[in-house]
Amino acid sequence: MKTSSRSEPHSDEMRAEYDFSGGVRGKYVDRKGPQHDNYGKSVLALATRGACQRAGPSVSTNYGASSAHIDGTVGLTVAVEIESRTGKQVRGAILDLILHDNPKKLLILIPKYFGKHQPQECEFILKRFVGPQDFRVVLLEGTGDDPCLETDALKVRAALAELGWEVSGSGAG
Repeated sequence: MKTSSRSEPHSDEMRAEYDFSGGVRGKYVDRKGPQHDNYGKSVLALATRGACQRAGPSVSTNYGASSAHIDGTVGLTVAVEIESRTGKQVRGAILDLILHDNPKKLLILIPKYFGKHQPQECEFILKRFVGPQDFRVVLLEGTGDDPCLETDALKVRAALAELGWEVSGSGAG
C-alpha cells in the first residue's frame, strides 16, 4: 500500500511517497532519483567507452561485517561514485569512495538536489583523506531531465585522464 507523503510536492523533480510495504514506519522513496542516477551512469559509460565496471567484486567497499557498493570502477585504480541527492547523501558517497581499495577517486555530481557549495565541500572532505592528485570532483552540466551527454562525458573523460586513465587503452591504468 502506497500513500502520498505530502499533498503538494516541492517541485516536479521531487516526487516522493512513503512506501509502507516493508513495515510500519515506511520508507521515503524518490520517484525521480533513478532517472538522474541512470543519466550519470550513461555519462560514465560514454566517457569510458564502456570500459567501466558496474558490478562484481571491484565495486564493493568493505565495512568489516558488511559492505557497500559504489557506482563503478574504471581500470584497476579509479573508484567512481555518482550522486544527485542531498548533501548528506553525497557525504555518504564520499565515505564509500574513501574506504574503497582503489587509490584514485572520482566523484560525479549531478546538479539536482544539493546546494551550490556542494562541489567545494566534497573537495574539502576528500583532501582530508586522499592526496589532491588522487581524486577529482566533476559537476555535470546536465541531469536526467535536461541531459548534456556529450559535454558531460568529455568532462568525465578529462577527469579520468588527470587521474591517469587513458581512454584509448584497455582501461587497465
